[in-house]
Amino acid sequence: VAASGPSGALDLEEAVDLLRRAGLATLLGPAAQGAAGQGWATALQAVRRIAEVDRSVGRALGEHYVWSQLPLFHGTAGQAEEILANAAREGWFFGASIELRDAGLVAVDTGLDLEFSGRSACSTGAAVGDVTWLRASVASDADPVLALVLSRHRGLAFGGAAEQAGPQGAGEGDLTVSGVVLPWSAALGRVEKVQRPRPYRPVTPLALELVEVNLHLGAAQAALRPAPGVRARGAAHALLARHGHVTTLAGQAGELLEEITMLPGAATPRDREALAALVSEAAHRAVDLVLDVATPTRAGPPSPPAPPSTSPGPTRG
Repeated sequence: VAASGPSGALDLEEAVDLLRRAGLATLLGPAAQGAAGQGWATALQAVRRIAEVDRSVGRALGEHYVWSQLPLFHGTAGQAEEILANAAREGWFFGASIELRDAGLVAVDTGLDLEFSGRSACSTGAAVGDVTWLRASVASDADPVLALVLSRHRGLAFGGAAEQAGPQGAGEGDLTVSGVVLPWSAALGRVEKVQRPRPYRPVTPLALELVEVNLHLGAAQAALRPAPGVRARGAAHALLARHGHVTTLAGQAGELLEEITMLPGAATPRDREALAALVSEAAHRAVDLVLDVATPTRAGPPSPPAPPSTSPGPTRG
C-alpha cells in the first residue's frame, strides 16, 4: 500500500491508486451501481488492516469513507441517492476541506448560486481525491454550508505538502479557494436555501473518532507483531490480549454505526447515545494501549475483556 516518493516520502496519490485498484475506495458504495455494497464494520476493518502497513494511508482511506457518506449524514434523500450513485460509478476518492471548529472559507449568496472563496488550513486527502467537500460560512446564516466540487476545479489551489502522506497525516495541507461557483442545489441538506435537520448529522464526528480508534489498533498490531517463528511472551502477550479486547469493542461500535446508518427511518437520540458511549470507551482504551505499546514499562496487567454490548441497538421510533 505504501508507495515511496522522492527522499523516501510517501506518494499518497500512488497509494490512493492502489486502494482504488483493490476495490477499497468504493467499499461502502451501493452494489446497484457496481460498488461493493459493504457496511461500516467491514470498512473499519479495512482501515485497521491498511494502518498495519501504513498509518497515513489508513487515515486517508478512513477519512475518505466518512467523507463519502456525508450525503447520507447531512444531505436530503435525493442528494444522497445521486451523489452516492455517482461516486460508485466513477470510483471517486473523497477529500475535504472541513474545519469543524471554524469555517475557514466563505460562501457568498449570489441568488441561485454560491461563490466560495478563502483559505483553509485543514485539507485532508483533497489534493489526491477526485472530489472535495468545501465547508463555508454564509452571511446571516448560523449553519455553515457544505458542498462538493471536483478537485481539479481551477479555483482550488492546494499546498505542496497536501500530496504527501506523513507519519501522522493523510495528505494534510492548506487549500486556497477562489471563484468557485456552485448552485444552491449542491448545498447538502438545503431546501429553498434553508438547512433541513438530519438525525444522522451527529454521527459524523463519531465516525471520524471510530476511524481514529482503528488507526490506533492497526499501528499497535504492527508494533506487537512478533518476528516469524517467535512466540509473544510476558508483557507483549498481555498487550496482545488487550489489543484483542479493544478490537472487539471497536467492532461492536462499528456494527452499531452500520445498523444506525442502514435504518430506513431516523436514528433516534437513544441510538446516538449508545454509539457515543461505545466509541468513547473504545477510544479511551485504544489510546491507553498505544501509549503502553510505545512505552512497554507502562504496561500493566491486561484489561478485562470487553463485555458484550448491552445496547438495545437502533430503535425505529
